[in-house]
Amino acid sequence: MGVIVLLLLHSIFYTAFCFKDGLLPNGDFELGPHHTDMKGTQVMNKTAIPSWEVSGFVEYIPSGHKQGDMILVVPKGAFAVRLGNEASIKQKINVKKALTIPSRSVRLERAHRTSG
Repeated sequence: MGVIVLLLLHSIFYTAFCFKDGLLPNGDFELGPHHTDMKGTQVMNKTAIPSWEVSGFVEYIPSGHKQGDMILVVPKGAFAVRLGNEASIKQKINVKKALTIPSRSVRLERAHRTSG
């Protein structure tokens, strides 16, 4: 039983920490555009949002922003972008080909006891 718990803890921690290097720079839009690159909530300069390039009608919106009678909620973080029709946002990233290491599968079985 102790071995199973140890294997499960190892897999949980590995999964939780293996994605640390995979996050995008400014992926949650916490670093926003300078106010001179904005017209209201609209982003006017294509490189105004750090680490991103935008095209078309793109809005930079804080959580809780009111639009008419609606309050806009940001699911994660304090800021988000809203894309209009034909708008896009992109980011250039460098990727490295990873060394593939063959993995071993560990089969966990549950023992059942019957009496009788």
